[in-house]
Amino acid sequence: MCLKNMADNNDIDNLKKYLGEIIKSGTVSENVIDTHNVIINAILNTKYYEAASKDIVMVMKLNDLSHVILQNDDLVVLLSNLLNNAIEATEKCDEKKIIYIKMEQEEDGLILSVKNPYNHVNMKKGDEYVSSKDNSLGNHGIGLKNIKKVVEKYNGVFAIQDKANLFNVAITIPNE
Repeated sequence: MCLKNMADNNDIDNLKKYLGEIIKSGTVSENVIDTHNVIINAILNTKYYEAASKDIVMVMKLNDLSHVILQNDDLVVLLSNLLNNAIEATEKCDEKKIIYIKMEQEEDGLILSVKNPYNHVNMKKGDEYVSSKDNSLGNHGIGLKNIKKVVEKYNGVFAIQDKANLFNVAITIPNE
């Protein structure tokens, strides 16, 4: 409740300080997030602690995800790429290091949204988003393509909104 109150009031400095104290004290159990889905829990808990260690706050709106239809390997591709990208972009920001995650199973399907700040850089080449990382080895810039591939596999919808230094990826995957 305390964390939510600080986040709702944009009291970011105290929120970061409080999260840091909790993590350092060891009073947080290993799994602070429970969606009733082992794979989703593992990814979200891992990324939560990774973000916290970089002074990034994650605000999540989740529900019971025990009936998500995606295969485990597709969940890993989807969530890992989204959250890796969000953490990396947010880490480079000077202020408002907050990532907003919404992942809810609704009657018609899965709703997933990840919104994060970023420092203004040219992220597009034509109609495609490109990685800002060094790609001399050819292993960067495929995250969004992999996400799109997973979404298409389940006949889902994938949209990106990029404005006011906020990057938002929104995904809807129908139940059938």
